[in-house]
Amino acid sequence: TVIKANRKSDGAYMAAEPYRPQFHYTAENGCLNDPNGLVYDPSNGTWNIFYQFNLNYSGFGNWGHAQSTDLVNWKELPVAIPADEIGIIFSGSAVVDENNTSGFFTDNKSGESKLVAFYTYHAGPVGQVIATAYSKDHGVTWTKYEGNPVIDETHRIYGPDFRDPKVWWQEDPEEPAGGIWLMVVAGGRGRLFSSHDLKTWKDEQAFVHDAGSGKD
Repeated sequence: TVIKANRKSDGAYMAAEPYRPQFHYTAENGCLNDPNGLVYDPSNGTWNIFYQFNLNYSGFGNWGHAQSTDLVNWKELPVAIPADEIGIIFSGSAVVDENNTSGFFTDNKSGESKLVAFYTYHAGPVGQVIATAYSKDHGVTWTKYEGNPVIDETHRIYGPDFRDPKVWWQEDPEEPAGGIWLMVVAGGRGRLFSSHDLKTWKDEQAFVHDAGSGKD
C-alpha cells in the first residue's frame, strides 16, 4: 500500500524551506515544467503563468496556473486545464482575443476576460494534436472548445512530433479585421498556420531547410 500525502503550509513556512528559490516561482507541491501561456490580462491587470504540472510527482499532464500583479509576487491557483479522455496536456501559449474574433466571448459581462489558450494534446496512438480553450474568469477556469482538435495530426501529416503552438496577432492592413492570427507549431520541422477566428487554421508553410548552408 502506498499513501501519498500533500502538506499545505503557509507562505512564511515555505519561504524558510531549504533549497526553495525565493525569487523564481515555485509551486507549493508537485513538479512543474515548461512555462506556457505567459499572458497579460487587461481585464483585471494581472500577469499569468501556466505550466505543465502534476501534483503526484509522476510525469506531466495538466496546466498549472499562477497569477501576479507585479511579476514578482505570485499566487498559485488551481489546475487550469486538466487532462481528459482525449489525452494529457502538453505545452502551448495563450492570447487575449480583445475583438472577439473567435466568437467565444459574445455574451461576456463587464470585467470578464477574453483569454484563449492553445495547447498540445498528447494522446498515445492519436499522436500530438493542437487544441484550444477559453476563459472568461481571468484564467481560473477554462472551457475546452467543442470542436477540438483545431489542428488534427492524427495521420502524422506533419511528422512524428507536432506540439508547442505559439499564437500571436499580426497586424495587416490588407486583412478585413486589420490583422490575422498566426501560429507556429514545433516539435519537428516548424510550420506556420493562419486563422481569422482562432478555430479554423490554414497551413501556410513549413520552415524550409537550406541544404547548402546546413541551416533552417
